[in-house]
Order: sequence, then C-alpha cells, then structure tokens
Amino acid sequence: SASVAAGIFDLSGGTLSTTGDSTFGGAGTLRFTSGTISGIGRLTVNAGFDWSAGTQSGLGVTRLNGESRILSGGTKALNRTLEISGSTRVDTPSGTVQIQDSGRLSVLDTGQLEIVGGSSISHLGSGRLDNAGLMRKTGTAGLTLAMPLTNIGTLRIESGTLTASAFPVNAGTLDVFDSAALITANNSLQNNGVIQGGGAINLGAGTLTNAGALRPGNGA
Repeated sequence: SASVAAGIFDLSGGTLSTTGDSTFGGAGTLRFTSGTISGIGRLTVNAGFDWSAGTQSGLGVTRLNGESRILSGGTKALNRTLEISGSTRVDTPSGTVQIQDSGRLSVLDTGQLEIVGGSSISHLGSGRLDNAGLMRKTGTAGLTLAMPLTNIGTLRIESGTLTASAFPVNAGTLDVFDSAALITANNSLQNNGVIQGGGAINLGAGTLTNAGALRPGNGA
C-alpha cells in the first residue's frame, strides 16, 4: 500500500503490478499518464485518480473510491475490471477510452459516473459497461456507446443525445431530461424498470416492450 498526503504521484511509463490487495490513499492524486497497471490483485484507490493515457490490464480489479477524472490525452486501454465506487468524470474529446476484450467498466451502487458529450469511448470483443449506481450523460454534444450496456441503477440523460446500440434491457431507472434523447439505432428495448422524463426515446425500427413503469414528464 502507498499514500500521498498531498500533491501528485505520477505513474508515467512504468508498470504498477498487484498480486494481492493493495491500497493507494491520502489526500493527493495518482496521475496515470502512460505505462501499465496490471496484475491479478485488487488495486483500491482512495485518493484522487487522473487517467489521461496508458493501459490497465490483467485479471485483477481497479476500484476508484475517491474523486477521479478520465481525461483527454492518449489512448486509455482497459483490459481488466475498473470499478467506480466514488465519483468519476469522463471528458475525453481526444484520446479514446477503449474497453478491450475482457475489459469491464462497472459503476457500483455507491458510484457516480458522469460522461460528457463528445467523449470518445469504444470497445473491442466482450468489453462492456455495467451501471448499478448513477450514470449521467451531460453536455450538449452527442455520445455514442456501442458496447453492451446494462442498467440496474439510474441512467440519466441530462442533455444532448445518447446513442446506445447494445442496450436491450432497462432494469433500473432511465431518466431522459427535457430536450435530451436516447437513440437505440433501430434496436428494441425491454423495460423492466422505470422510464421517465420529458425527453425523447428514438427506437427507429425497434420496439419498446414495457414490463415496468412509464412516467413521461416525471424526470428528476
């Protein structure tokens, strides 16, 4: 385990490998600008975390408990599980976040993930995004998520358009704010939870099957 009482600890060009449970704490920030986080263990980051480039790989888990940012820069390759337990903001108009085969971005029930419109997030193979907490799409620019997406928490589209072409089932709360929109790219959507809000849902040639609750105009 390690701690930064204040300031910034830079991981640039090296490898941080965990074989057991490791913790990075303190009031400072772990800044990941290049190199690799890997290993079979769990890396828990209780400090701040900034990720602008580099690879996270291996069979282990990285858990972010503090205030984190995923920023523009180079490619950010995720080939392991990244858990959001604190608050994370993604703003990457340049330097894509690539959820690679076997990679998983998971928002836990205590976590909040904000993705700013115009951010670049892609996937390869079985890469996926699972939300059990609060996931927010903000900003007027559009956002495309083509990877498998699950929601058992709250998915809020607060502004602009979210295109989610692999989002077949909503099992939580889907909240589409006024003047915002969800596009499924002609794919069907099964609602087992709650769909609410004053925005639009565009299924194209797809079908909405409702086994939950529809509350138009009743957004947060």
